[in-house]
Amino acid sequence: RAVVDAYRDRGTDGEERLEITRHLSVTACPFLLDHCFFRQPENWPSIIDRFPVVPLTMLIEMMVDAGQALVPDLKVVGLEHLRAYKWLVVEPATAVVTQAKRLDKTRIKVAIKGYTECILLIAESYPLPPSPSRWPTAAPTDHMVSGDALYADRWMFHGPSYQGVRSIDEVHGQGI
Repeated sequence: RAVVDAYRDRGTDGEERLEITRHLSVTACPFLLDHCFFRQPENWPSIIDRFPVVPLTMLIEMMVDAGQALVPDLKVVGLEHLRAYKWLVVEPATAVVTQAKRLDKTRIKVAIKGYTECILLIAESYPLPPSPSRWPTAAPTDHMVSGDALYADRWMFHGPSYQGVRSIDEVHGQGI
């Protein structure tokens, strides 16, 4: 609803832009309870002590939604110059402002004020996917951790809603 309302209220001075205010909290987005930095004992009375934050992927999704609302007849086909400045903490509840401004025929600047910004690339249609490529042929390292241990041993802090890694097959100097 916030995206549709912002689209209706966008500037009428010929400049394509919009602003969306969104209220975020663990009540509005209970899945964010699985994206907390600090574990606390069961039944701990303060959610603030867990430090629930919005994942960067959700911030990107919010920026893409704003860009898509600004140009509903076009497609967001890429993202450049992503900058993340600080964690968006959602306890206590907070309101954030997303601003989108069309720069030219192929680019939109989007920012969640105070937290992150990027340039969205837009086009009339999605490009054809590139041909798949193979991993580098460098030998894998012996620094392996199982998918379960990744979360249990706190390599990553994500709770059940964000635990998507099931296995790690190879680790190379260039990536996992």
